[in-house]
Order: sequence, then C-alpha cells, then structure tokens
Amino acid sequence: LGMGALRGRMLTEARVRRLMADVAEGLAAAHRRRVYHRDIKPNNIVLDGETGRGMVLDFGISAAYGSRRRKSLGSKLTEEGMYLGTPTYMSPEQANAEDVTGKSDVYSLGVLAFELLVGHPPFEGTPVAIVAAHMGTVAPRVDELRSDVSEELATLVARCLDKNPARRPSAEEIAQYLAPGERRAVEWPPPGMSRVRRLGARLLASGTATAVASAIFFGLLGIWPALAILRTEGGEPSLVRSFGLGASLAMVFGL
Repeated sequence: LGMGALRGRMLTEARVRRLMADVAEGLAAAHRRRVYHRDIKPNNIVLDGETGRGMVLDFGISAAYGSRRRKSLGSKLTEEGMYLGTPTYMSPEQANAEDVTGKSDVYSLGVLAFELLVGHPPFEGTPVAIVAAHMGTVAPRVDELRSDVSEELATLVARCLDKNPARRPSAEEIAQYLAPGERRAVEWPPPGMSRVRRLGARLLASGTATAVASAIFFGLLGIWPALAILRTEGGEPSLVRSFGLGASLAMVFGL
C-alpha cells in the first residue's frame, strides 16, 4: 500500500473494510503468540495480486524489541533516546515509551484505516507535533470528513483511535466483526500461489503438447515405415524425408 501507491486516494468503504479485516486477522494471529508488530503502516501492508488479500509484512521492529529485551537492555526502547516506529502511525503509549500491547497495533490500524478512507492520516506535521497530537488530540470522525462512510465503520475507526488502550477492540474482534463469515472459509487458491499456478499450467501445456506430438510422430512411422528410410539401396538420399524426420524429432525433444 505504500511506495506512493495511495497518493491521497480515498478507497471505497467496502475495500477498506476488507483490508481492515485482513490486517486485523494477521495481527490477531501474531497477538495470540504475544508478538506485537509496533509499525503498522502502508509500507508494511502488501496486496496479493491474485486475490487482493492484504497481508502484514516486516516484523523487524518486534524482533529488535525482543532482541533488546533478551540482552537485558531494559524494558523501554527509548532509554538511549531512540523510538522504534513511525510517528504518523504510532500509538500514544508507544510514543510515551509505555508498554506496548496488541491494542497498540490496533491504534495504528485505526490510523491506517483513517488514511485509506479520507486520503490523509489524522495528524500531520513535524514528527514532534504528530507524536504530541497522538498523545493529546482526539482525531475527527471519518464520517465528518466523508459523507458516504457509514456510521458503523466510522465508529469502529474511532474506537481504534481511542487514547485509552482498554477501550479499543482487539484485532480478533475487528476481524470477526468486519468479516464473520469469511473468517471460517478456506481461501482457495491460497494467497501468493499465482506464480506456482502459472508454472503448473505451463508444465501441463508442455506435457500435453509433447504427448500429442510423440503420438503423431510414432503413429505415422507405424503406419508408413518407409518414412524412416532416408536412402534406398543404390538410390539418392531423400532430402525432404531427412528434413521432416529431423524436424519432427527436434520438436518432440524440444517440447
């Protein structure tokens, strides 16, 4: 979704609901393992080209956090004056160097949904101003900025952007709320399998062509064995037969 793909575009509500559900499902799977992303933003969301499904990438900050904890460098990543995360999508507790939970990722998901619906994030400016706004300024509701967004979705986004983590929904609740039926269905073909499926189709076509060409070639030799005789006794070689036989063999082996 990043790398200039948005450029101020406002996506439809149906598209945003699907993306929110997909990202929330991915986050819920991570949260069940006590893994928190800490940097949900457009650049870390990729769309599968075949199904359109949104998938979460780059748990690098989470890995860095775990590495620092294992080295006993303290529980705050700001002890050396360093914040891990992107200010535009950073939760208030993350900006305040408090403990990060799954609800912090939910806040970032709310910022992402706000941007997808309105065309810009809720807070803009310098990094310091953005962090201060996340900590003390209530974001406007998306249905106040865009009339065709339902009150239901606007309320969900507002709940995700609540300053109090306890009042935000969990990623699992968001996924179940936005797509309760789809979560139980097995998605087929699986996301990311388009390249393999195209390769399988090419192999099948090549194998079929080889079988057909071989059957025709050896069938003709069985019906007319003289086709394989390139030179009769005391006669001149048949250039046409030689060329036809060689080309047919080359085609079969080439396939």
